[in-house]
Amino acid sequence: MFKGFDVPGDKQQGTLRRLRAYLSAHLTAEAMARVESALTTLQNVTHVRNAGQHMDAALQAAEALRSFGLTYPISDLSEAWRSVQAHVVSALGALREEVQATLPTPGARRSSARRQRRHTASRSG
Repeated sequence: MFKGFDVPGDKQQGTLRRLRAYLSAHLTAEAMARVESALTTLQNVTHVRNAGQHMDAALQAAEALRSFGLTYPISDLSEAWRSVQAHVVSALGALREEVQATLPTPGARRSSARRQRRHTASRSG
């Protein structure tokens, strides 16, 4: 899923590395503290996923499982899935919130435009 993110930067770097670099150039240090945590969570998910495909990723996956409150070997797959899913949803939510916080609120732009139209209309009327 993360490979599908369209993030500017050097395509030789992984998507999450490009995202980290891009966001660090556009967000405040305060926002980046939360973003770093979210990106670490997503990187840990990648390690767990890669272990299912590549044996040499098993050590990183075992370490990453701890960040989700899980141990290796996984004894309850349903519980493991719920834990990983909850962490991913939280991480993606944090990224969305921090990025959205940098955008102007749509209502503010609209209100400003309405005030301008009202002001212009009252002068001409």
